Amino acid sequence: MAEERALLPTHFRGTPEEDAAEWWRQLNTYNQFKANDDAAKALFIEAACDWLDNLEPQKKDTYDHLETAFKERYIQPSVLPFRSALEVVWKKAAIR
Repeated sequence: MAEERALLPTHFRGTPEEDAAEWWRQLNTYNQFKANDDAAKALFIEAACDWLDNLEPQKKDTYDHLETAFKERYIQPSVLPFRSALEVVWKKAAIR
């Protein structure tokens, strides 16, 4: 029982401060341990729960569909943070 609680990911709120990619990785680890994909929906709370409730049924009917929708919504491609940093630098240079 202690192993199960240790592996169970925290709730996901859907805030920018959370590491969505790491949370999903922990969820996959837990699901593999339990041989169960049902835990995911129970761990969404607050804004993430609202997002899940409003998600089209065909985007959450399987774990794979939910994973795709989650990644589209919460996980930025690795190029975006770099691009955002460049935009900040370019904007500062343009102001001078």
